[in-house]
Parts: sequence; structure tokens; C-alpha cells
Amino acid sequence: IKVWGVPVSNGMKMAVEEVNAAGGIHGRKIKLILEDSGYDPKRAVLASQKMVERDKVFAMVGPMGSPTVLASQDILFDAGVLQLFPLTAAEFTFKFDPAKPQERLKFSNLLPYVESTRAVVKYMVEAKGFKKPCIIKRIAIDRLDDADYQQLFREEGRICLHLCHPNIVEYVAHGATPDGLH
Repeated sequence: IKVWGVPVSNGMKMAVEEVNAAGGIHGRKIKLILEDSGYDPKRAVLASQKMVERDKVFAMVGPMGSPTVLASQDILFDAGVLQLFPLTAAEFTFKFDPAKPQERLKFSNLLPYVESTRAVVKYMVEAKGFKKPCIIKRIAIDRLDDADYQQLFREEGRICLHLCHPNIVEYVAHGATPDGLH
């Protein structure tokens, strides 16, 4: 994921430099604190705890990846820290639980996976005439032992396919191990 993370962090650095060179925001300079989770949920949790408790951040901007954002977002919300524009379009970044008012602290700017998949399936079926389009949904190998994570993404895949084209839905699950699919 370095191919994605490096340009994103470089863009953030450039934007902060530009804003600060122009005097900041209402005269206040922005401080950018970067942490590399290595796309590891455990490292994301530790980095989030550090940034909330030691660095006293008021916003987390551009956290990257579904498993890392999911693992660490409650740390932010419980501390009243904004989660701005996570680099994932998973449903949990848009969905609000009324029992958790702190989830109002999350803001996303990506089209949900469900919607982008719906558009692709519609194009495949209606414009290209495909009779049985196939969507492959990947579960992060490092989260195979996490039943809640697996269920979340399994359900998201089913919902996505059903919303896209309910009369052609067939869900086939394949097992996976760190060594590959079976």
C-alpha cells in the first residue's frame, strides 16, 4: 500500500506547507503528524492512541484502509476527534448507529463501494449484455481470524450484489488462508 500512502502523505505535506506559507487558518499554523500503520490494524490502533493521548490531535485526516480504519475509529470517536476522509469506501464509514452519537464525527468523501459496484454491474448487464457478472470481494488476509470483520464484509458484499441486480445474485464463498485461496 506504500504506492498509495506515499503520494497521499506527500500531498498532505504540500497542502499544509501552502496553507502555513499563506499565514495558516485564521492566523494559526497547521501541524501535520504522520503515522504509518503499515496497513496493520494493531499498529493503527497504537498510532491512533498515541495521536489522541500524546499529540492531542483534533482530527484524523485520511486514515488508510478498511481494516485499519475500522480497528481504530472508536478510539477517535470516544475522544471526540474528527475522522475526516478515510481512504476506504466501506459501508461502516458512511453508516451511522443512532445509539452512538459520537459517530457524527466521521466524514467521508468517497463513493461507497456499494454504489460504485452498482454502477459497474448495471453497465455490465445493461450496456454489455453480460448474463452473469462476477464480483470478487477480498477479505484482508491479516483479519481472517476476526469473525466480526469477516461477517461485516461478507454482508456488505451480499447487500451490494443484491442492490445492484437482485435477479442475478448468487453468492459463493471461498475459504482463504494466509497461503492463498482454497
